[in-house]
Amino acid sequence: MTKEEFNNLTVLEQLEHVNNLIVEGMSLRNISLGLTMSKTTIRDRFLKIGYTYSKELKQYCKDMSLETQSHQEIIKVPQKANKQVIEPINKVNTKELQKYDSKEKSKGYDKDILELINKKTEILEMLEHYKNNANVIGKPQINISSLPQEMQTKIINKSIKVYEKVYQSFDKICSQFSGIKKQDIISLALYEFCEKYKK
Repeated sequence: MTKEEFNNLTVLEQLEHVNNLIVEGMSLRNISLGLTMSKTTIRDRFLKIGYTYSKELKQYCKDMSLETQSHQEIIKVPQKANKQVIEPINKVNTKELQKYDSKEKSKGYDKDILELINKKTEILEMLEHYKNNANVIGKPQINISSLPQEMQTKIINKSIKVYEKVYQSFDKICSQFSGIKKQDIISLALYEFCEKYKK
């Protein structure tokens, strides 16, 4: 078929012709060379009517994820060699995925999605546990050695006024580090405050 004859066909007839040539064993490259057209020109024509090339089926198939056609324009193109058209799932929900899986149309990634859906409650529990323990995970441990040695020379007694709730919270944290003296924790906290806000 010449380029002119091919261009005189409707796009759906062109699609059927290309699919027939593929079934006969021709590659897309050889088809485009025979028609003296680029593969992208052919692909773009088919894409405009909602068809994309499926490497698995080695055919141009209707891509349901493309919304390029109105409902009146949708015409089924016959597929050759008893090949099935794989239509993607529009809405991801458990029932549809299970139906999709039961028809044996799914590949590994669909099974992964099903597995994730089946483990949804466990994943949510794990996330909740992480959120509840996020204040513990990732917090640096108190390292009293980060207080410079020259700051640890002379201990003085000072009386300071602190809000009760603040002190209770501080005292609760200090009790978690029973191996460290409270004076060292206070000194380290004041030192880090000074380092952070000094000008």
